Amino acid sequence: MIAGLRASNAQEQIASGAAWIGSPDEIARTILRLADDFGGFEHASLQVNFNTMPFAPALASMRLFAREVMPRFAGGAG
Repeated sequence: MIAGLRASNAQEQIASGAAWIGSPDEIARTILRLADDFGGFEHASLQVNFNTMPFAPALASMRLFAREVMPRFAGGAG
């Protein structure tokens, strides 16, 4: 599994739903697709990794996710 992760790239991870990167609408579509693929889910374990992004834009990104994506799934995904 680790070798597979190392061999993949960001585009593959985004396409598979392993990485939630994009606009709020793109991320919401990814969540809906995954909920459909898996028959719904109650929890998503998220690892927020901004690498070398400065603190202020990273915080803004997390706040955007909380404000624009999370409320769409307040009742659960799928």
